Amino acid sequence: MWYIGQPQTRSGYSNTRTMHLSSQRNKTPHPALLLAVLFCLFMPLTSAAQYASVGEPPQEAISEESEVTVDLLPDELIPQPEIDPAELERALAEKARLENLLTALESSRPINVDRMALAQTYVELAQTLDFLNQPEEALEAYDLALQAVRISTGLDSPEQLPILQEMLWTQEKQGDWQALETTSHLSFHISRRSFDAGDQRRIDAMLQLGKWQLKSARESSEFNNSALEMTSLFRSEIEMLDQSADTPEKNIQLAQLYLGEAAARLETAKIIYDRPLSYYGTSAPRTIRTLVCREMRMPDGRIVRVCDTVERPNVDALTQPSNLKFGEMQRNLRAARDSIMSAYELLQEDGNLELRDQLLAEMQNLTGAYNTFISENSQ
Repeated sequence: MWYIGQPQTRSGYSNTRTMHLSSQRNKTPHPALLLAVLFCLFMPLTSAAQYASVGEPPQEAISEESEVTVDLLPDELIPQPEIDPAELERALAEKARLENLLTALESSRPINVDRMALAQTYVELAQTLDFLNQPEEALEAYDLALQAVRISTGLDSPEQLPILQEMLWTQEKQGDWQALETTSHLSFHISRRSFDAGDQRRIDAMLQLGKWQLKSARESSEFNNSALEMTSLFRSEIEMLDQSADTPEKNIQLAQLYLGEAAARLETAKIIYDRPLSYYGTSAPRTIRTLVCREMRMPDGRIVRVCDTVERPNVDALTQPSNLKFGEMQRNLRAARDSIMSAYELLQEDGNLELRDQLLAEMQNLTGAYNTFISENSQ
């Protein structure tokens, strides 16, 4: 599955980190070679009549071969990486040092407290706790760092962004998708208020939010609107950036946003496909009354027309949910295809070659996911 802005894996113990919002990807062939792949984007989709005839989306055929299952070990039996004793000793000493420093900073008179120094110390403590496999305590320290920054620079200050990025890494390790979604929302909110459209920091925050929102949509056991909300946000950002002044990076940035929108549209289509038809309830009556007339010969030889009111099933009530579901899915798939093609056209222009290759690889993966979904659900 496609991801945007995968952060680098953190290994080893260090108090200084550099954030990377773009993932390392393999080089891709020349863009012209992708045309053969993109050609499949125009293959026909499942018809509404097919949905109407069966009532529910077709189920995958059951393989005649025996299914291979793997029993997972309980988490407590999975070996955990051991911390080097020397590194552990240094980390514990650093933790004690930072806690003493925080005590000294917080014992100062409020007017004399250096909030930014306090925030930096909390961040270093959080990183140390994270290294010691204490994620909950680390997140508490990050939260205290955020509070110190907000008091010093304001609620929407961009100085919070590095701290929020650290929190995202820790929350990802915990697999806390709800917390990731909340933190990424806050990061984008701050970036949107702090930076103009076209600023790469704002775009990175948008892509990161999309990544976590779509992951949340996939991991959630309930149908939610995370993916649909992301399509609106991406569309808004695309329109604002498109209307801004031209820059050397504009085409690449627009391509990034188009691919983000396409991923959100495709995920929305998948969610719609999995929804039961009962989600698309209709107010139309299940039965309708019709007038049925017939001719009858009377005893005196006269022919008269006799009409009766008969109650019959309402075909529209039976097919309308299928039509609504198919129409909504079709619109999102069509929009995903259009966004992929828009990104493809933009990536033909000159720009950052390394980032361009990464985006072409993302586009190719997304195209494959699109085609797979279409082919598997159009039988």
